[in-house]
This record gives sequence, structure tokens and C-alpha cells, in this order.
Amino acid sequence: MRVLIILSLMFWGHLVFSSFEHGKNTVKDCQIKTSKEIKWASSFNFLASNSPSENTSALRNIFRENELGLLNTICIEKGIYNIDDSVLPNGLRDFKILAEKGVVLNITTDQPIIDARLNSGGITNLYMENITFSSSYKGTTNENNNPALFFVGATPVKNITFKEVSWTAPGGAINGFKSANESNYKTESVYFINNKWYDISRMAIELINHVDHSVSRYNDIKVEGGSVNNVGLGGTNGIGISFSGRGDYNSIKNVTFNNIPITAIENVGSWNTIYEGNIFKTNVEKPILITNTYDKKNIKIIDNIDVEQTFEGNGMEFTNITGLIMVGNTFKTGIYFNNVRDVQITNDVWISDVYGTVYFDGKSGNIEFNNVTIENNSAFNPAIITNNNNLGNIEFNNGYIKSNGQKSTHTELGKSTLNIINTKIKEGGSATFIENPK
Repeated sequence: MRVLIILSLMFWGHLVFSSFEHGKNTVKDCQIKTSKEIKWASSFNFLASNSPSENTSALRNIFRENELGLLNTICIEKGIYNIDDSVLPNGLRDFKILAEKGVVLNITTDQPIIDARLNSGGITNLYMENITFSSSYKGTTNENNNPALFFVGATPVKNITFKEVSWTAPGGAINGFKSANESNYKTESVYFINNKWYDISRMAIELINHVDHSVSRYNDIKVEGGSVNNVGLGGTNGIGISFSGRGDYNSIKNVTFNNIPITAIENVGSWNTIYEGNIFKTNVEKPILITNTYDKKNIKIIDNIDVEQTFEGNGMEFTNITGLIMVGNTFKTGIYFNNVRDVQITNDVWISDVYGTVYFDGKSGNIEFNNVTIENNSAFNPAIITNNNNLGNIEFNNGYIKSNGQKSTHTELGKSTLNIINTKIKEGGSATFIENPK
């Protein structure tokens, strides 16, 4: 009997979870089935022909219906829906918002479309599909108090999925999605599946934890597929996606970045984080920046491609990391390592014309390069630089190092840490040879 009860609980638990699997319900379900739980937004007077204030009231009523336990799925017909103020969730639970292709939720004021910071109920299990979040606000915005199209923080948020959602906000200094945790609450399990961010004045995604750097408050944030294009053009940051403050188990995979003024991906506190299969196209100065005074642990950077054809910019920076794995990447920029330890790099290609395609500083050490190509295409600049007597062991195995000047030069600091083994060298235009063959 006990076994039957356990199996029954496992089965029903699976059903609850499965109901929020990606793509479980679609707009077809709305067309086939109408019930107390599944309704069209038009039945709440949410209409493309309405005034912004009318649609704001209607959208608030739709959310309230779910919070009262009377609505599980809402379907929205194709159209542009203008609103003039935020919807403030207060205990949103097990809710699907499904849209026909061509649905735009546009806000006309300097406010979020959805703002989950102000009411204590928060959000649990929200699924949204096919929607475009948009802002037509054209005025100025205080960048130190910038809004977002979807704003969470200061209340509990868990399990939100955005599938094939688009985000655009060219005016002011507005983010796409933002989590600003200024309290002890957490933002967890937020998934962006094949989303598109375009023409956004500030960042596509900004995650902030200003409470306690020893406690992770944004966890299991996954960005999978989609693109970030023309983002960060209006603010001073010039960043595509930012993980700021302590977070854990986050990832960005198979996303294309294009026209980001400074940094495509910023990490200033996320641990156990994976960046995999991303493409950095034109006008992306720093594909990945991992910095800040706080330590980050267990970062994986795998199969990313930088296709920029020029070698301009100051290069990427990796600071205060313990446990870094890089495999199969191609970066056309230099990389600065500062206090980076326990590193394994395999089958990467790094090409630049900055002063040192790879630059080691601080207490960096226990770094192993295997079958890695390091090229510097500028006149007289070295490919490798060491710059600190506190450096630990740095070893190149079975790779290729090319420079128009010296293969490596030093500030007379830390040069004893560099070991080049069984590696092809082309230095200052001279013929290729093997250094320290085994």
C-alpha cells in the first residue's frame, strides 16, 4: 500500500511539473477548448482597438483572475495592445499566456509592462509564448533607476519560461528583463527559449544581487537560442547580458550577439556558469567579460565563435576565477587573466593585435593549454605576456604560437612560470620550429 501511495504521488507530481514543460500547450488548445480555466483575452475586454488605459485595466483583471485561482491559460489574438501602466502580479501561480504570432504588448510610458517587485505574492510557474514586449517611450530615463519591460526582485520568483518571445525598447535607458534583488528573496529557474532582443537602449537581461555576495540569489537562469541585436546602444554600459552579484548554475547557449558596443556577456558574480555555442558577430568588442573583486568558481566556456573580422578593442578580461574550462572556442581578441587559477584550455584559437594576445597577471596559475593556437598579428607585439612574480605554473602543450615580433616578452616578472612544450613557434616572420620537443 505504501508503495502504491508513493507511486501515485510521484505520478501526480510529474503531471504538475509536466504541465509547465516547454510547449506543452499551444494556441491550438485555446481554439479547441474553452473552459473556466482557458479563455481568450478579448473576453476580459483586452482589445487591440482599446485605449492604453482600457487595456491596462483589462490586463490587470486577467492577472487578478489567475491570482484568485479562476484562470490557468489565457490566449491573445494577433494585434498591437497598448498599455500605459504596469501590471503588478501578487501571487501569480500556474499561469500560461499564449499568443498568436504578431501579438505585441506595448507600453507608452516609462514603466515596466510587468512589475513583480511591489507585491509580496511574487510569481511561481508562469509560461509565456509568442509575445513581443515593446516600449514606445521616447523620453529620457535615469540610468541609475532604469526600468525594464519585465521587472522582478524583492519578491519570490520561481519557474518562468519565455518561449519565442521578443523584446524591444529603443528609447530611454530600458532593459528587456531585469531582476534586482535588494532583499532576501530569490529569482530562480527563469528560461529564455529562442528569444529575440533587438533595438534595446540598455541591456537584454540584467540580473543583480546587491544583498550579500556570499548568498546566491539568482539561480538556474538559462538563455537558450535566439539573438541579441543592437542592444546597449543608449546607455553607458554597452552590455548585452549581465550577471551581477552572486548567482549560481546559470547558462547562455547558442545565442547570436550582434552590434553590442562593449561587452556581449558580463559576469561579475555568477558561479557554476556555462557559456556554450554562442556566436559573436560584428561590432562586439568584448565577447565575454568576467570581472569584479569577488571570486567566481567553476566557469565553462565551450565552442563559442567570434567572427569579427577586425582586431580592434582592448580584449576580454577574466578576473578572480577559480576553476575555468575552455574548449573549442575561437576568439579574435586578446584575453587578460588576473587572479585566475586552475584553468584548462583545449583546442581554442585566439587571434588579436593587442599587446599580448594572452596576458597573465596577479596570482594566476595552474593554467594548462592543450593544442591551443595563439596568434598576434600586429607589428612587434608579443603573443604572450607574464606580468607578476606571484604567477603560478603556466604550460603550453602541443599548440601553435605565432607573432610578428617575439613569441613572448615579459616585464621581467613571472617569466619563470611559463613552460612551452612540444609547441610550434613562428616568431618575427622566422620559420616555424618546435620548442622543447618531448
